[in-house]
Amino acid sequence: MIDEHLARLTIRVAHVKIENMGKLMFWGGEDKILYGGETPIWHPRWALDAFWKFELPEDLVTGYGYPQLTTQAKKKILGGNLARLMGMDVEKKVQELQR
Repeated sequence: MIDEHLARLTIRVAHVKIENMGKLMFWGGEDKILYGGETPIWHPRWALDAFWKFELPEDLVTGYGYPQLTTQAKKKILGGNLARLMGMDVEKKVQELQR
């Protein structure tokens, strides 16, 4: 019985987090969201990979009008927005690093 309750609770918590992402996209927009994690504690590769593959469920997109997480939105959230706020030219920096 505890396992069943825990499973339902886990699904509900995940759904709330997914809804929150939709709300952030709807009310704030992709230009105002920054990725944050506990990088000093552990390497975030698995979290970044999961976010990159993540899409808002279609029922939230059509039912609530939340914008979908596009490739462009994910790039902004995962670093483009922070670079812009810091005054960095991402394309120029990429070219410098490729030399």
